[in-house]
Amino acid sequence: MMISDEQLEVMADEFIRLGLSLYGITLIQFINNPDECRKTALKRLRQKITAMTGRVDEPMKANRWERNAKKSNFQRRAQP
Repeated sequence: MMISDEQLEVMADEFIRLGLSLYGITLIQFINNPDECRKTALKRLRQKITAMTGRVDEPMKANRWERNAKKSNFQRRAQP
């Protein structure tokens, strides 16, 4: 299959824009089967979107231990 240089450049730009190399897809695979590669990219994008909550600051995964009020009260004096 012969592809013109202009079409190859357009497909290479789309390959980079979709970020398919992050998913282990090569440019040659994208040229041979572009529709399937686009579906894969959209599927991965949907997975990322559903994982996000939409907040600017995502909540922490780990929770901190609650502080003990008696231990952290530095105004309290030791009894003689």
